[in-house]
Amino acid sequence: FSSREISSRSASGIEPSLVAALSRMLFEATAEHDRQNFWGDKLFLVTPRNFQRHIIRQALAQYDTTDDDASLLVSNGFLPSESSPAETVEKRQGAEADTVIVCYGQLSPEEITRNAGFYFDRNRLNVSLTRARRKRILFLSAAMLRPESVPADDAQAAGAFFYLQDFVQEIRESPKCGEVIEIDTQQTAWLKHLCAASERRCNRDSRGSVGRHTRSRTGQLS
Repeated sequence: FSSREISSRSASGIEPSLVAALSRMLFEATAEHDRQNFWGDKLFLVTPRNFQRHIIRQALAQYDTTDDDASLLVSNGFLPSESSPAETVEKRQGAEADTVIVCYGQLSPEEITRNAGFYFDRNRLNVSLTRARRKRILFLSAAMLRPESVPADDAQAAGAFFYLQDFVQEIRESPKCGEVIEIDTQQTAWLKHLCAASERRCNRDSRGSVGRHTRSRTGQLS
């Protein structure tokens, strides 16, 4: 994300950068002999929609290169080449990981209201929230906790809404269960720094890509 645009974005627009940064931190904290099974066993990401998978993978890719050789950026093994680190709720059903990051933050109030029956589905929410063996990190748009997001005539959506509200409230009232952190993108300076760092990495990767192509062509000519 561009640091210049961050002030005009909603909290949901920050989600991919935060998910990528947290995932990389967990990867670095994992013993090297366990990193081969990092994605899927140690960590996986859950999204309600397919479009989120691709956005999050792009953000993760920014942490998958090393510039030890300034002329050739190479993968550091962070991003899996065969499997997808982020999958929809349906594809994660029955699976578990030590840590699960659930991504419901990248949703605008309009998107939630327009598809309330999809997002406020109790089974889908329950699957999302019960895949973690040790740690669960939930990114949640504030609009998901607003009653006006739920159609007045949709009893099933209302039931899922109260299920989610109770879940969040239990964490607020029980420190042993975790912590609720509210992020205001207009006031949180560290988010701007994170996005600025992400922007610099993107620019660096773009230059590295040119270097890779140039080096490849030179090798073919010789």
